[in-house]
Amino acid sequence: GQKKAARVGFDWEAIRDVMATVEEERPEGKAAMKSRRTRRVKEELGDLLFAVVNLSRFLGHNAEEALDETIAKFIRRFQGIEKHLHSEGRKMTDSKLEELDGIWDRIKRNERRTSNAER
Repeated sequence: GQKKAARVGFDWEAIRDVMATVEEERPEGKAAMKSRRTRRVKEELGDLLFAVVNLSRFLGHNAEEALDETIAKFIRRFQGIEKHLHSEGRKMTDSKLEELDGIWDRIKRNERRTSNAER
C-alpha cells in the first residue's frame, strides 16, 4: 500500500509534512479516547499507527523491524527489573511503581553507557 502509493507520486515531499500528519493524529486520538467510543478509538489508533509507519518508511527504516527491536528492548529491561528484585528476595508485586520506574531508569542508563563505550 504505502510503497505503491509513493511509487506513483502519492507521497509527501518533505519530512515536515510527514511529521505534521503524525502530530495531527495525536489530538484526534485523544478526542476519541475521551468519547469512549470503542470503534472511534480503534480507528484513530489505526490512523496514528499508519502515520508513524509512513514516517518510518519516509526515513528509510522498516517499521516492523524497529518495533521488534523496541519490544526486545522492553523485554530485556523488564527482565532486568525482575532479576534485580529477585536478587533482593522480592517480587514486582511487592514494589511500588515509582521504585520499578527507578530500576528501569538505572537499567536504561547502564545500557546507554555500555552502548556508548562499545562505539
